[in-house]
Amino acid sequence: MTNKALIVIGILVVGFTFFVNYIMFTPQEISVLKSADFLCNFQIGGYNIGQFGQAIAEYVAPELVRTCEKAKTFMPFIQYEFYLYVLGLIILVIGLAVGEKREKIIIKEVEKHIPFTHEKGSETEKNEIKILKKEDSAEIKFCRKCGNKIKKSVKFCNKCGNKI
Repeated sequence: MTNKALIVIGILVVGFTFFVNYIMFTPQEISVLKSADFLCNFQIGGYNIGQFGQAIAEYVAPELVRTCEKAKTFMPFIQYEFYLYVLGLIILVIGLAVGEKREKIIIKEVEKHIPFTHEKGSETEKNEIKILKKEDSAEIKFCRKCGNKIKKSVKFCNKCGNKI
């Protein structure tokens, strides 16, 4: 999985959890779902009495059956809201960390190809790195003698005259 996919998945998990808990259902509807979940899954001595009640409710109160089905679907998102937020944020942070690591590797590769004739870390070096990042690396090359940056189409270095 790429870092962009992890970032998108993390955002989706956090967004969907927020949507279910604060937009899709009001606090009153959430309390009704919690009650319906308890009643629909009520057990005595290991026997699920709630299912027996659901069978009777189909004839008496069909709305209760629909509420039980809705509770089965959305209660995990409501009950584990905190854990889903944490999971989404962890995935998001991993995606960002992987992306940052890849950028550092690319910068190190770029630095290998820039011949430095001055102190490392100077302003000129930083400017050359910025310029190299912006320009297409396929269109530029460097003189082997003096390190001057030149276009690929040029046959001689315009600084020292060396044949390229």
